[in-house]
Amino acid sequence: SSIGEVYLEQKEYTAALEYQRRSLALYNEVNDQAYATYPLLGLGKIHLARKQFTKAIRYLNEALQIAQERGKNDVARDATKQLALAYEGAGNYREAYKSLRLYKTIADSLNNQEVARKITAQSMQFEFDKKQAVAKAEAEKKELVYQQELERQGYYTKAAIGGVLASLIIAGLIFGYYQQKRRDNRLLAKQNEEIRLQSKKIAAQRDSIEEERHRSEKLLLNILPRETAQELKKMGRASPKTYEKVTVLFTDFIDFTKISEEISDEEIVANLDYCFKAFDRIVKKHKLEKVKTIGDAYMCAGGIPTPNDTNPVDALIAAQEMIAFMRQWAVEKRARGEEVWELRLGIHTGKVVAGVVGEDKFAYDIWGDTVNIASRMESCGEPNKINISGDTYEMVKDQFHCEFRGRIAAKNKGEVDMYFVESRHESKKES
Repeated sequence: SSIGEVYLEQKEYTAALEYQRRSLALYNEVNDQAYATYPLLGLGKIHLARKQFTKAIRYLNEALQIAQERGKNDVARDATKQLALAYEGAGNYREAYKSLRLYKTIADSLNNQEVARKITAQSMQFEFDKKQAVAKAEAEKKELVYQQELERQGYYTKAAIGGVLASLIIAGLIFGYYQQKRRDNRLLAKQNEEIRLQSKKIAAQRDSIEEERHRSEKLLLNILPRETAQELKKMGRASPKTYEKVTVLFTDFIDFTKISEEISDEEIVANLDYCFKAFDRIVKKHKLEKVKTIGDAYMCAGGIPTPNDTNPVDALIAAQEMIAFMRQWAVEKRARGEEVWELRLGIHTGKVVAGVVGEDKFAYDIWGDTVNIASRMESCGEPNKINISGDTYEMVKDQFHCEFRGRIAAKNKGEVDMYFVESRHESKKES
């Protein structure tokens, strides 16, 4: 419908009609009568622009009726204004006047006093035009009757005098009509200029609203995955979903409590921000989804919200790059005489439930035993090493050299097979 409006402004009426009809068909298909008023209004405007007043009146009346039933006052207001112009073009001043009065009523209800004032002036003009037309018709009718009577009686002289008088009367009416028309044209030009300025202001407001919408969209996508954000906007909620194969990666800084006691809060936050921004870039590069940070812990996952089969490998490559970053950062911190931060990483692959819960302050999260085991892999790890579960190992053993650590006791999980990831096979790196 918006594309149809653009083509209408460019006077490309055929294209405008096509897009408005498509829009109407789509709204009828989904049985959305309230929003169907927009393409109906657009079709009326197009036929009005082409001076097809009968078709314009039909579409505009239909838009007005649905708008009044559905409480679409903005559409009702625009439809009555266009109806007034269509009725005027068709020579039906009575209906034009009625439409303008209804337009004023709707404008008043929307507290648009300036528009109401303009409509009152235009309504008075329609009333004046109607009276002028009636007066002219009455004068012509009386003159015809007078001429016929004189002819029947043979009073040609009186007929001539009567003709002169009638001509003078008609000339006076025509002169008055054109004088009024000139005043009307000046008033209309002033109103058109006011409308142009108002349209320019509305366009600026519309651009500002669109900019804010894009900003809100960007903020929402920074908080939630795109698929979840789209579902939330469309449905007003986002239902949690089950994923059969998801690789969860946990990181945690070693002796963070001790480090926190030795440096200021500002330095702690600055260091965490520096690390987590680097982790964010790595996670995004390897198509993982950042889930959340909890204090000094960082959590992300592969295979959500879009399932894939590569997420175990993707997570291990990302983990290796995180360790490489930490080693480089350690070199820089030693050069400055600062204490080095060390990282533990844990990874496990399995089934999870992911989504958004609650009504306020939405946050994307994942749940399930897979998350708990991944956390145990991290807590049972060693500095700057990637500790993975036996389940993840079975999925990556053809691509990575791993060292079996044995069955190690994990809190609340009993003994679990664990492996340290050493390196990636050279042939797999090249591929």
